[in-house]
Amino acid sequence: MDVSKNERGRAGQSSGGWCGEGSGAGRLAAWLFAPLLAFGLAACTGEPATEPVAHVVEVPGGVVEVPGDEVEVPSTEAPTTVAPFAGQAAAEDAAEHGAEPSTGDLDRSIVEAPIVEAPPTPAVEPDPAVRYERLATVGASASGGFGLRSEVGRDVALADLIRAAAPDSFGEVRDLADAMFFLMPDQNLDEALAELRDYEPDVIVGADLLFWFGYGGKSMELRLPHVRQALARLDTLLEESDAILLLGDFPDVRDATPLMMPKRYEPDDETLAALNAEVRGWIEARPRAHLVPLAAFLDDLKAGRSIELRGETVDTSDATVWLQGDRLHPTLAGTAALALMTLQTLERTAPLEGTVRWDPIAVADRVRRKPERASDE
Repeated sequence: MDVSKNERGRAGQSSGGWCGEGSGAGRLAAWLFAPLLAFGLAACTGEPATEPVAHVVEVPGGVVEVPGDEVEVPSTEAPTTVAPFAGQAAAEDAAEHGAEPSTGDLDRSIVEAPIVEAPPTPAVEPDPAVRYERLATVGASASGGFGLRSEVGRDVALADLIRAAAPDSFGEVRDLADAMFFLMPDQNLDEALAELRDYEPDVIVGADLLFWFGYGGKSMELRLPHVRQALARLDTLLEESDAILLLGDFPDVRDATPLMMPKRYEPDDETLAALNAEVRGWIEARPRAHLVPLAAFLDDLKAGRSIELRGETVDTSDATVWLQGDRLHPTLAGTAALALMTLQTLERTAPLEGTVRWDPIAVADRVRRKPERASDE
């Protein structure tokens, strides 16, 4: 017959429960506490028990314990009184004689037991800061600094903003980007990969490397296969090196000026979503590849939403500070923000050695005032 949890509990109580006949817990309690709890032994075994009560007698030079009369404890299922145990009786008897009671061996072991302190929790060591020997940027017009000469008065690229933001984090920063990448994406990618193999960088930044494989003058049906072919070539590069790859996804720039972005160059909504799903899934499957969220970055700039850089909020409410008039290419400040977004992605793998300037306006001003060209050889 099945018995519910509550019924089993009540049955246990009626048969003695914890101290019922044959109870393992009762036998354990009797074994452990027999010198102290005579009544507990009686209750658990069901047999009358006796307990000698010690008396303390004064003698010259101190006190001694002597056996006293035995106190019989009757067995009962519902006792209403508790007989004094040995230590209690000795204490009461000693109090009547004005002497300090003597403690038994068990009492002394409790009193004299050493206090064991838990070992201190070891401090968690932070990940060591990393200084990379070589960083290379590859990609298209945003990485190549398209339009920045008119703002700064000289050629400036994404690599220069990375160097200005983190001058002590890299031994060398090399600019391998090509502002004319869109003319021949496949050939330019092959050339960039060959340069990367020769240079052997520790970090590869390809924020807009894939852009013209998803955009450009081709049918919708060819856009996704074209991106997959480019990713396959990047797979080969990763297999041949230990480099970290920081790769951007596909931003929505379909509101750019038609001169820069003709309608026939634009993917539709479904294709754009498929392109981003492809590149993000590819990155997630490769431990040394990390996403530079270019799509979300440009969306925030265009909408005037603040962006977060290393926990600091950057006000981007005035889009003209961050984007050129074509609404496609970043300004100097926008390129600085992209550089910091890239470094923030890299820092998720390990902290960067040295001081990083996380203020894009300050980084842009530094480049504007003090030329600090990255190597392009």
